[in-house]
Amino acid sequence: MAAQYADLIAAARQNGDYAAAGAYLSRLEALASRSQLSMETEAISAERRRLAVDWAAAVLRQQGPAAARSVLAEAVGAESAAALALPFARVQSLQAAVSTQPGMRRMELAITPRPEGEALVQRLYDALAATGVATVTLTSTQPPVLHIDIPFADGEELGRRQGTLASAIDPSDPEWAGLAALLRPQELSWDRIDDRWRLRDVYQETVSLADAREVYESQAQALEAAAAGVDPAHPLAAVLPDLLRAEADIWRALGDNQGARFMLTLYPQPGAALERTWAIAGASGGAIGGDPDAGAVSMSGQAAQYRLERFAWAAAGVWLAALALAAVAWWGFRRDA
Repeated sequence: MAAQYADLIAAARQNGDYAAAGAYLSRLEALASRSQLSMETEAISAERRRLAVDWAAAVLRQQGPAAARSVLAEAVGAESAAALALPFARVQSLQAAVSTQPGMRRMELAITPRPEGEALVQRLYDALAATGVATVTLTSTQPPVLHIDIPFADGEELGRRQGTLASAIDPSDPEWAGLAALLRPQELSWDRIDDRWRLRDVYQETVSLADAREVYESQAQALEAAAAGVDPAHPLAAVLPDLLRAEADIWRALGDNQGARFMLTLYPQPGAALERTWAIAGASGGAIGGDPDAGAVSMSGQAAQYRLERFAWAAAGVWLAALALAAVAWWGFRRDA
């Protein structure tokens, strides 16, 4: 009977009917379970591996590497476990919106996780929330959005709080390299300058995603090296190199699919609010409003709040002084008369 099923599985596999081949295999396993007899002959074991390889290859072409890995894990779990114990990307994209105004910075991170990435997102939320330096919330939407509200008095405090958040990111999770780059900018200052008659908010910041792209590229290269090193005698050698190279492409795509939009709002007095925007994209490493070659964006702005009450008091003083001079002149005139 096992030989007959082996022939049926082989015929379905060769015709590309992997569902039928899998159904034959499941039926054979059910018969073996009911009869309590082993039907795992050498022919069946060989067909099981061939089916897994061919099926995974087809799924890889049609649905991508994550689905192909699932096929291998289900069909030949023991043989695929070691070969697939590699650092695959668990996130597909990371897009940030950063808005800053005096005293508050708000970061919104739209994260697109892969199937195995949901726990990673939750772990990031837990780590950031535990720092206590910011208000952190995580939506249950798809994709999930992480909100980080960071209060600050000046640039030094903002940098310190962001550094604490960056340090809370697990270094064994390279997917968050882009977030770490946002939290640790190349330059950050926010000064409030007292010029007696006015207060000036002066802001300067430079952010680069170039280092994050290098992290993702190093992960991709590691997978490509693993693909090149697959032993031709390995049972999964017909599909494993292509699968690993496809996973390497996922890491590179993460570098392309990261980006950030920045908005600065300042409040001059008198006058309406001032807004400036910038953006940096991972696809080319370039920036809108920045240096495309460096993959960085430099942002700056300033606004003055004039102390109108001081002007009023000064004007009142001038008026009183003028009034006093006029009074002295009048009395002088009366006396002379």
